[in-house]
Amino acid sequence: MTQHKVIISTSYERAIDFSENNSIKINPKLFLKRIRQDFNRYINSLKDLRNTEMRERFNRMFSNLQEN
Repeated sequence: MTQHKVIISTSYERAIDFSENNSIKINPKLFLKRIRQDFNRYINSLKDLRNTEMRERFNRMFSNLQEN
Protein backbone atom coordinates (compact mmCIF):
# COMPACT_ATOMS: atom_id res chain seq x y z
CA MET A 1 0.00 0.00 0.00
CA THR A 2 1.13 3.50 -0.63
CA GLN A 3 0.76 6.48 1.63
CA HIS A 4 0.39 8.81 -1.32
CA LYS A 5 -2.45 9.42 -3.69
CA VAL A 6 -2.52 7.10 -6.71
CA ILE A 7 -4.36 8.45 -9.74
CA ILE A 8 -5.17 6.22 -12.68
CA SER A 9 -6.11 7.73 -16.04
CA THR A 10 -5.51 6.97 -19.70
CA SER A 11 -4.99 10.70 -20.32
CA TYR A 12 -1.45 10.73 -18.86
CA GLU A 13 1.39 10.81 -21.37
CA ARG A 14 3.71 8.61 -19.29
CA ALA A 15 3.11 5.06 -18.07
CA ILE A 16 3.91 6.05 -14.49
CA ASP A 17 4.86 9.38 -13.02
CA PHE A 18 5.86 10.22 -9.48
CA SER A 19 4.75 13.82 -9.30
CA GLU A 20 6.05 16.57 -7.12
CA ASN A 21 2.85 16.76 -5.04
CA ASN A 22 3.36 13.27 -3.54
CA SER A 23 1.03 11.51 -5.94
CA ILE A 24 1.60 8.66 -8.35
CA LYS A 25 -0.02 8.98 -11.75
CA ILE A 26 -0.53 5.82 -13.80
CA ASN A 27 -1.74 5.40 -17.36
CA PRO A 28 -2.89 1.75 -17.27
CA LYS A 29 -2.72 1.25 -21.04
CA LEU A 30 0.83 2.57 -21.31
CA PHE A 31 1.83 0.78 -18.11
CA LEU A 32 0.67 -2.58 -19.49
CA LYS A 33 2.36 -1.83 -22.83
CA ARG A 34 5.67 -1.14 -21.04
CA ILE A 35 5.33 -4.32 -18.98
CA ARG A 36 4.77 -6.35 -22.15
CA GLN A 37 7.76 -4.72 -23.85
CA ASP A 38 9.98 -5.41 -20.86
CA PHE A 39 8.77 -9.01 -20.61
CA ASN A 40 9.43 -9.58 -24.33
CA ARG A 41 12.95 -8.13 -23.99
CA TYR A 42 13.55 -10.44 -21.04
CA ILE A 43 12.31 -13.52 -22.93
CA ASN A 44 14.46 -12.62 -25.95
CA SER A 45 17.47 -12.21 -23.68
CA LEU A 46 16.80 -15.62 -22.13
CA LYS A 47 16.63 -17.19 -25.58
CA ASP A 48 20.01 -15.71 -26.49
CA LEU A 49 22.54 -18.48 -25.86
CA ARG A 50 25.26 -15.89 -25.19
CA ASN A 51 23.52 -14.85 -21.95
CA THR A 52 24.79 -17.85 -20.04
CA GLU A 53 24.75 -16.27 -16.58
CA MET A 54 21.22 -14.98 -16.99
CA ARG A 55 20.04 -18.37 -18.28
CA GLU A 56 21.73 -20.18 -15.39
CA ARG A 57 20.09 -17.90 -12.82
CA PHE A 58 16.72 -18.41 -14.49
CA ASN A 59 17.17 -22.19 -14.53
CA ARG A 60 18.18 -22.21 -10.85
CA MET A 61 15.13 -20.19 -9.88
CA PHE A 62 12.79 -22.26 -12.04
CA SER A 63 14.15 -25.53 -10.67
CA ASN A 64 13.59 -24.22 -7.11
CA LEU A 65 9.98 -23.44 -7.95
CA GLN A 66 9.41 -26.90 -9.39
CA GLU A 67 10.67 -28.59 -6.23
CA ASN A 68 8.08 -26.88 -4.00
